[in-house]
Amino acid sequence: MSIFQKIKNLFQSRKFNDNIELKYNIVNEKNNKKDLPKVSIILVTYNNLELTKKCLESMEKFNYYKNCEIIVVDNMSQEDNTREFLLAYEKRHSNVKIILNDKNGGFSYGNNIGIQAADGEYIILLNNDTIVTPNWIERIIEHFKQDNKIGMVGPRTNNIGNEAKIDTSYENIEEMVEFSEKLYKKNRAKQYTDIRVLAFFCVAIKREVIDTVGLLDESFGIGMFEDDDYCERVKQAGFRLVCADDVFIHHHLGATFDKEPSEWKQNLFKKNKALYESKHGKWIPHQYRK
Repeated sequence: MSIFQKIKNLFQSRKFNDNIELKYNIVNEKNNKKDLPKVSIILVTYNNLELTKKCLESMEKFNYYKNCEIIVVDNMSQEDNTREFLLAYEKRHSNVKIILNDKNGGFSYGNNIGIQAADGEYIILLNNDTIVTPNWIERIIEHFKQDNKIGMVGPRTNNIGNEAKIDTSYENIEEMVEFSEKLYKKNRAKQYTDIRVLAFFCVAIKREVIDTVGLLDESFGIGMFEDDDYCERVKQAGFRLVCADDVFIHHHLGATFDKEPSEWKQNLFKKNKALYESKHGKWIPHQYRK
């Protein structure tokens, strides 16, 4: 049984839902919506409906932050009734906005459309192959308060090719939540500041950064290196990048690219690497923490 089937089963369990709410739904009970800076979550989709459903379900359960909007931008999905599902989902949730593109312009293209439709003080770009954890929004946003030069914040995750990766052993969502809570208690407010690139599977961006640096570069097409490029531009503008060591987001990784032939992916990598290097000089491969 895959972790996503286990997640589906656990979300359908009323006992599980009650336990989670009793244990973790406490942070914003004393906060008023008007006291919280607005957060806009941008989710770009292209097919892979089951992953999208699990991501949205996890946000339904674990988005305790009251002043947020979710903007789902679909890049012309043509399989599994994704667009029909999204339109129906929008009708059931007042804080959700669905944008249906008439082409698949790629990762940057989809996110840029979402960013331009957002009015949050903070923008969170979130892949649809992620599962969020309790209180993830407020915990990420809290890190911006440590230094006004922090421009972007990313979480730890189980599956990524840089310093944000952390070893995990959970086998279902309940164990994942337990893992994320232990991580938060152990590392509360701690930041890893030596990170050169925040991977855009989940990244929080201050509005000031977008106003200063601009949108993502759509020249990178379907994807690859657009996050490296944006991080360089943000640093060149004088902002800092930090990894929040007390926030965890599950990442499936490669939901779109896994379906493509290896030769196609290699060619895209070479093409976008060359584009990156034409703008910023030699690309330095990502690395894990020592």
